Amino acid sequence: MCNIVVNHHANLPREEFDRLKAILHQCMMQGPAAQNREGKPHWREYLQGRVAWATQLNPAKAQRLKRLLDHIDWSR
Repeated sequence: MCNIVVNHHANLPREEFDRLKAILHQCMMQGPAAQNREGKPHWREYLQGRVAWATQLNPAKAQRLKRLLDHIDWSR
């Protein structure tokens, strides 16, 4: 399952975008380790991959996600 929406162009489903945006925001606020609830071993790379996937689907909309990702303090 690709979990994409195709209307006029391919796009990330709104709930997926909102969920990823919320995770990135909480990573900024509380630190990334606090948001890795599933214990993914490469959390940073996982989030980078999700943002890259969103960027492929809708580069303009994904800019918000990229900005959030860029402001995460990974030392926390």
